[in-house]
Amino acid sequence: MFLAQTHDSYAKHILADPELAADLLRGYLDPGLTEQLDLEHLVCEPTEYVDDRLGKHVGDLRFSVPLLGNNQRAEVFLIMEHQSTPDPFFSLRALRYLVDALAARVDALGKPSANLKTLPYAIVVVLYNGKMPWRHLPTIREMVAAVPRGLESAPYL
Repeated sequence: MFLAQTHDSYAKHILADPELAADLLRGYLDPGLTEQLDLEHLVCEPTEYVDDRLGKHVGDLRFSVPLLGNNQRAEVFLIMEHQSTPDPFFSLRALRYLVDALAARVDALGKPSANLKTLPYAIVVVLYNGKMPWRHLPTIREMVAAVPRGLESAPYL
């Protein structure tokens, strides 16, 4: 566990540099997505917040980045995962992290907020350093045991 924490701290320190993070995103994300992001203006955002259930929480890394062609910004969450094997339920953990971070952002602005009318587009990037290859991160829909016939393309899960 200590080695994972040391590696996590080192990776956070290095990747908190927006220029290095932008290089990682250019190499990691689909070019069709990176072409829509103004990575020259990537900003590292605070990730510490207080949750009523869990107390103080510090996330991995969160960036905001302007979307090219409009005045909106996207949120990029870099989740550094230290485990030795792929986790078929990791998407659920990533979703929980994303929901907690966005809820903390809404709470910080106060309810109701004139400053935040919609949630930002979110991109979750998992940096996995296990020994076994992990080529596919299952979607929430793929984790559901059975989708009733005819609802495969429904927008629910």
